[in-house]
This record gives sequence, structure tokens and C-alpha cells, in this order.
Amino acid sequence: MGSGILIFPAIDKPHVSLAAESLFGSPISNSMLTMFLVMLGLVLFFVFATRRLTTGGQAAAYAAPRGVQNFAEFVIESLLNLVEGTAGKRTGRVIFPLIATLFVFILSANYAGLLPGVGTIGYCHAPGEEHRAPAAILTASVVPMGGAAVTTAAGDEPTPGCSNAGEVLVPFLRAPNADLNMTLAMALVAIVTVQVFAIRAHGVGSYLKEFVAPPIPFLHLIGEFSRIISLSARLFGNVFGGEVLLAVIIALTTPLAFGLFGLVPMLFYGLELFFGFIQALLFSLLTLIYVAVASAGHGDHDHGDHDVMHETEHGAVGATERQAASLAA
Repeated sequence: MGSGILIFPAIDKPHVSLAAESLFGSPISNSMLTMFLVMLGLVLFFVFATRRLTTGGQAAAYAAPRGVQNFAEFVIESLLNLVEGTAGKRTGRVIFPLIATLFVFILSANYAGLLPGVGTIGYCHAPGEEHRAPAAILTASVVPMGGAAVTTAAGDEPTPGCSNAGEVLVPFLRAPNADLNMTLAMALVAIVTVQVFAIRAHGVGSYLKEFVAPPIPFLHLIGEFSRIISLSARLFGNVFGGEVLLAVIIALTTPLAFGLFGLVPMLFYGLELFFGFIQALLFSLLTLIYVAVASAGHGDHDHGDHDVMHETEHGAVGATERQAASLAA
């Protein structure tokens, strides 16, 4: 019997950058630039979708929604029904703009990170050196790796697309939620809103009593800080981890892009689409639950409401993990 040797092509070792990269030494990072583009896209979408909205005095022919307007109304009505069913009609109508904004923005930002060119088109830069003039370093290199925060490790060989040794690719665009600053800012907005609703529902005196209530003083304060960490770290970890996973899978399968190997990245892109939706829903739904509990239950009912809230949170996270495991299997 003969024997053979299967030789695989060399694969670059990925280098992970946790922090968003600054563009040309400016205060604007690549994740911030993507955030502005997502916001601009959402504004243009809803302006276009609502251009045919009518009042009672206009022709009935223009009143029937269709096309983009029909889709936009479906999304808004579905979110409104979810919010009112969870927090009640009175509180739900007040908190709905925040919940809908969080869901639509997080979902759009997650999906924007999966678009071609995000994380793969940029310019070459040597870490530790000052940025040179943009005209001298703007190369618009394309790296077949995917993932906004992953470039080839600096060393003897340059990043694919870069000509000088030790240079790495700084992408122009990066998923906004792969930046902890973005997720932390949204978590702070959510928790501050929870405190506002708690004061509105129970008054300043009752609100302050919660922070010194027995058996353990300041336990409520610790719980509020844990919510901030939970919301921000969960969203950041899932989005950032997903990008790293895609980068590794594409780096491993691109040299072997034949037969079934070409389908492997598509399967993981499908998982990222699913997780992007789940994370947007989970962040907005937990914010909604926090507001509903703060508005409805304090004092004698506080511990019971917190138990319900924690059970709901753990149940939602557990359901996400079980669905991911079933898909992976």
C-alpha cells in the first residue's frame, strides 16, 4: 500500500485587538465611524418609510401602507405589543421609544458588522509608531480574514495587503458593539432610565430607602451596578467573540476553499445572524423588565420582584445558550 502526505498551506496567526483602533491618530475610532453610519442609515430608512404617512384630511388612496412602510409598521407594532404586554399600557407607552431604539440600533449595528468590507478594508500601520500623513499610508488593503478586530500579528512578515514588515491592517470600519465603550454607554442609559422610573413611581424617599434597607445595606446599589456590568459585558462579549470566531474560521478555511470547506464560513455567518438578533432582543427585553419591576414593585414586594426578574434574565440567557447548542449540534 502506498502512503501520501497531505500538505496544508500556511495560515497566519490572528492577532486580537480588544480596543477600537483610532483612525489616522484622530479621536474618531473605526467603531465610532461605523456607529455614525448605522445611525445615518436608520434615519434615512425611517424617513423614507414614513414619507407616505397621512392624516385624516388626505386622500384615502395614500393611507394604505405598502412596501418599506409596511415593513417598518410591522416592526414598530410588534415591539409596541411586546412592551405593552410586559410593562402595561401606561408605562409601556412611555418607555417604548427607548426600548424600540435600543432594539433597532443594536440589531442594525450587529448586522452591519457582518457586511463585506467591515474589518477587512483599511490602511497599514506599524504598532507603536506615530501615524504618518494619510496620503502616505492610505492603501485601502483588503485582507481575506473577516472580523473587525482581527489582524495578522506583527512580526517578520507584514499583514496580507501591507508591504512593510511589522505593519498591521487598521480597518476603517468595525462593528460598534464590538467596542466596550458603546455597550457600556447603552447600559448606563438603560440603568439611569430605570432609576428615573423608580423615583417617578415611588418618590425620592422610598427610592433612597432601598439603598439602606435591611438585611444588607447597599445591596440594592450593588445590584444596580451588576446590571450595568451584565448588560454591557454580555453584548460586547457575544459580538466581539463572534467576530473573532468568524475571523479564525475564514482564516482556516480560505486556503482550503473547495468542496464542503466553502460552506463552513456560511454556516457560522448564519449563526452570527441568529445571535445578533438574540442579543438585540435580550438587551432591550432586560431593560424593559428592569423598568417594569422598578415601576411596579418596591418595599414589601421588592425581593419577590427581584426574584422574578433574575429568573427571567437567567431563563432568557439559558434559552439562548440551548438554542445555540442545538444549532451547533
